[in-house]
Amino acid sequence: GILVVSDLLEKTPLNTEQQNYIDSLQASGRSLITLIEDLLDNTRIREGKLQIQQDEFNIHALCQQTIEVFRLLSGKENVQLNLDIDSNVPKQIIGDSIRIKQVLDNLVRNALKFTEQGRVDILVSATPMEKERVSVKFQVRDTGIGIAKSEQAEIFEQFSQTNSNLNRKYGGMGLGLSICKQLVEMMDGNIAVESEKGKGATFSFDLPLIAHKGQISEPTKSPVVIPSTTEAEKTLRILIVEDNPINLKLLSAGLKKLGYTSDSAVNGRLGVEATQKQTYDLIFMDVQMPEMDGLEATRIIKEATNSPYIIVLTANAFPEDKAAAYAAGADDFLAKPFKLDMIDKLLKELKERVLSPK
Repeated sequence: GILVVSDLLEKTPLNTEQQNYIDSLQASGRSLITLIEDLLDNTRIREGKLQIQQDEFNIHALCQQTIEVFRLLSGKENVQLNLDIDSNVPKQIIGDSIRIKQVLDNLVRNALKFTEQGRVDILVSATPMEKERVSVKFQVRDTGIGIAKSEQAEIFEQFSQTNSNLNRKYGGMGLGLSICKQLVEMMDGNIAVESEKGKGATFSFDLPLIAHKGQISEPTKSPVVIPSTTEAEKTLRILIVEDNPINLKLLSAGLKKLGYTSDSAVNGRLGVEATQKQTYDLIFMDVQMPEMDGLEATRIIKEATNSPYIIVLTANAFPEDKAAAYAAGADDFLAKPFKLDMIDKLLKELKERVLSPK
């Protein structure tokens, strides 16, 4: 709620001082979320409740998504963010896409945090192994402040931070790299760093993965049916199913800011009833709600003919939560918190998949 409010406020007329306050608020909010996620993951790993999954995914698309998200969120105009995937990297891979992206996200976030100007590069290459196995190497290279040789030995240890003065400036608890190391080792890989003080850093990790030769099984994208008028964008019919009044108000206000109107329902049962009375093109569906949760509501709505495109919107972003959403019939999954730019981009992508206008 705090981040979405600040995002909405940022889109109102602001003077320079107010904009600086908003920037600090958003940066602090994102830092807090990162700390909470790190603490949760650290606990799950320590208690043996985090399992490595094997799924089929497009590794090129995963890296591209990482770049696009950080270009939206970084806010650093003086830092170029680049992606270079070697031609020998197979597109279709079998591995834990969620955990690979988590490690990559963490390393890119760190690189951007410690780089005030210059560039951050993601480099991906592959080396053939036996049979269909390949060793995929990810490198995140930056032109930031760098790490002294004497400080590199303990950088992957829990709660280890290189410099107290820098930590006060940049924040953090020293858990991110430790979690990255544990995740990479759980996937039978290795992680390392090369750096010199003042000359940037390169973090790399190697993972043994399987090059999949078949077609990737991805969630089916349902067509979004939009009225065939010149005012299609404004007449897109959207339903928000959300029991939290603040979240409901913020998402509705955000959509209005983007030029969309929406209806609302405060639980899954009322959401189902709303779809029986009115045809909707798109539903934002929360998961944890009274009377009927979002997954059950999604299953019921998807059984109807001409069912709308459903985006599960939830703070529960573990792999099993995402899998449960798709199993219930959801077409897409968006983790909270979100920025309006993400919602705007998502809606524009949906309109590109229009197959049969009414």
